[in-house]
Amino acid sequence: MKYWKWGVKAIKEIQGELEEVFPDYILVNMDGQHYHVRWEGIVYI
Repeated sequence: MKYWKWGVKAIKEIQGELEEVFPDYILVNMDGQHYHVRWEGIVYI
Protein backbone atom coordinates (compact mmCIF):
# COMPACT_ATOMS: atom_id res chain seq x y z
CA MET A 1 0.00 0.00 0.00
CA LYS A 2 1.27 3.42 -0.92
CA TYR A 3 0.13 6.65 0.63
CA TRP A 4 0.40 10.24 -0.52
CA LYS A 5 -0.28 13.19 1.73
CA TRP A 6 -2.57 15.73 0.10
CA GLY A 7 -4.69 18.63 1.26
CA VAL A 8 -7.88 17.34 -0.29
CA LYS A 9 -11.12 19.00 0.71
CA ALA A 10 -13.47 16.14 0.01
CA ILE A 11 -13.80 12.38 0.09
CA LYS A 12 -14.29 10.58 -3.20
CA GLU A 13 -13.83 6.94 -4.12
CA ILE A 14 -12.68 6.11 -7.63
CA GLN A 15 -12.57 2.49 -8.70
CA GLY A 16 -11.24 1.21 -11.99
CA GLU A 17 -12.17 4.11 -14.26
CA LEU A 18 -10.93 7.61 -14.89
CA GLU A 19 -13.51 10.09 -13.73
CA GLU A 20 -13.91 13.80 -14.08
CA VAL A 21 -13.03 15.48 -10.84
CA PHE A 22 -13.31 18.99 -9.50
CA PRO A 23 -10.26 21.00 -8.36
CA ASP A 24 -11.03 19.97 -4.80
CA TYR A 25 -10.33 16.37 -5.69
CA ILE A 26 -7.09 14.67 -6.60
CA LEU A 27 -6.98 13.14 -10.07
CA VAL A 28 -6.00 9.51 -9.69
CA ASN A 29 -6.16 6.13 -11.42
CA MET A 30 -3.13 6.57 -13.66
CA ASP A 31 -2.33 2.86 -13.78
CA GLY A 32 -5.66 1.17 -13.32
CA GLN A 33 -5.36 0.67 -9.59
CA HIS A 34 -8.20 1.25 -7.18
CA TYR A 35 -7.81 4.61 -5.53
CA HIS A 36 -9.52 5.90 -2.45
CA VAL A 37 -9.37 9.66 -2.06
CA ARG A 38 -9.74 10.51 1.59
CA TRP A 39 -9.61 13.71 3.61
CA GLU A 40 -6.04 13.04 4.70
CA GLY A 41 -4.73 11.90 1.35
CA ILE A 42 -4.77 9.15 -1.22
CA VAL A 43 -4.55 5.49 -0.41
CA TYR A 44 -4.49 2.96 -3.19
CA ILE A 45 -4.61 -0.79 -2.97
